[in-house]
Amino acid sequence: MESLEIIGLICGCCALFFAIVTGLTYFRIKKLISLISEDLLEQALPIIEKQRRRVYAYIILSSIFTVATVVLSIIV
Repeated sequence: MESLEIIGLICGCCALFFAIVTGLTYFRIKKLISLISEDLLEQALPIIEKQRRRVYAYIILSSIFTVATVVLSIIV
């Protein structure tokens, strides 16, 4: 295998990893919101906001690695 193929494979695995972590984090937030009442929701908002930012960061990382994988597969 060429070095670009190996880098493409690593980028693809990283993209898949971040996509799975994003999904798990998103469903954890969704479950948290559905389990707590309206009174506790205001207290949990800082935690939810922090997790929401983390989800966006994971989405961006997954997108970057996906684009890198596609570009490398076109080059090779």
